Amino acid sequence: MKPAMPLHNTHQHPRYGWLYREVINGKPWTVDDPMQPFLDVARSICRARKNNGLECRMQEAVKALGEYTCTRLDNDPRWCEGVPGETSQIEQAIRKAAGCAGCGKRKRKR
Repeated sequence: MKPAMPLHNTHQHPRYGWLYREVINGKPWTVDDPMQPFLDVARSICRARKNNGLECRMQEAVKALGEYTCTRLDNDPRWCEGVPGETSQIEQAIRKAAGCAGCGKRKRKR
C-alpha cells in the first residue's frame, strides 16, 4: 500500500534534492545528504528522531518530508498534488507559447 503523499513523484530529485530541517528537542537538525533517494532521507529523519528519544514511524517521516518539500517548492503543481486553485488562462497561454513542456525546447519562429 502506497502512503498518501502530496508529491507526484519521489523518484526524481527536486531542485537541491530532498532538503529537510526540523527542531528536535530544541536543537536544529538538517538531513546530511539531500541528494540521497527519498526513502533514505525519510529513514534519516526517523533515525534522528529515535536517537533523540522520540518515536518515529516511517509513514510519519515520509509524510513530513513530502509536506516539507511541497512547502519549500511553494506547492508547485508540477511537483505537488491537491494544490488549491487552478492555473489562469494567461499562465496557460504563457506556458504554451514558451515551448515544449516535456523537453524544454523552444518553438521555432517562422
